[in-house]
Amino acid sequence: MKSMTGYGYSEASGSTGAIFKAEIRSVNRKQLDLKVSLPSDISEHELVVRKYLSEKISRGSVSVNISLSFSEELFKKSVKINHALLKVYLENAESLSKDFNIASDFTLNDLYKLPKVIEITNPEMAPEQVQADIMAVLEKAFLNFDKTRSGEGEFLKQHFEEKLDLLADILSKIEPLTAQLPKIYSEKLRERIQNLGVNITDENAIHREIVLYSDKCDVSEEVTRLKSHFKQFGTLINDNSSVGRNLDFLIQEMQREINTLGVKAASTEISPLIVQFKTELEKIREQIQNIE
Repeated sequence: MKSMTGYGYSEASGSTGAIFKAEIRSVNRKQLDLKVSLPSDISEHELVVRKYLSEKISRGSVSVNISLSFSEELFKKSVKINHALLKVYLENAESLSKDFNIASDFTLNDLYKLPKVIEITNPEMAPEQVQADIMAVLEKAFLNFDKTRSGEGEFLKQHFEEKLDLLADILSKIEPLTAQLPKIYSEKLRERIQNLGVNITDENAIHREIVLYSDKCDVSEEVTRLKSHFKQFGTLINDNSSVGRNLDFLIQEMQREINTLGVKAASTEISPLIVQFKTELEKIREQIQNIE
């Protein structure tokens, strides 16, 4: 089980001599929303990055930023002086100096400032080498990213285990109380009959009424299903795959069962426990929104 919140970073010198950096961030989201940012010089590799990450991540809002910088050696290769153009500038300057008797006192700094004398071009890098370098740094960043998600997932797992134990404890208190409901109803029914001053000699009629009530307030199915859901939940939170949607569905099923149980077994003793159960269930549901 992994959280949808994570962060990963990596930096490495590639085989081309360029320095690649990869950063991955994510927060919770029901579906996968993948945002990839690459410099325009290497934007052609975006699809490969997307494919790699979409196969690794199933849910969450994920932002990926890949950048590159050049080593000093590559920078030297990318800076070129246009000697032919510079020669033309100097010849024209010398001609003007003779024609108009103007001193020619160019400095090296002046020459560098002349238009197009210095040309800066992007270093030539083979696309296949660039892609290999991108994937190498991306994989390292993802490993760090996945580690943080797993760590957060482990923390949430412990939280869920504690809440699951609490739900089981509340249910263990509710169950014996529901078994007493027919007896309580029988006593109240007989008390009302006595208060009304009605003399009922047909005990079978009272028994039938009690049996009908017992059927209506029988929550054994709901209790059994809730216990089964507890087991499934415990199994899922120990699964390393993407289980967020399954956990969310399971919580909805628990909510449905406890609602039905609360309607069937409404009483002054049971209703507060139902409210407590629902409150803790809602806390679990909120945290599940962070699970991939």
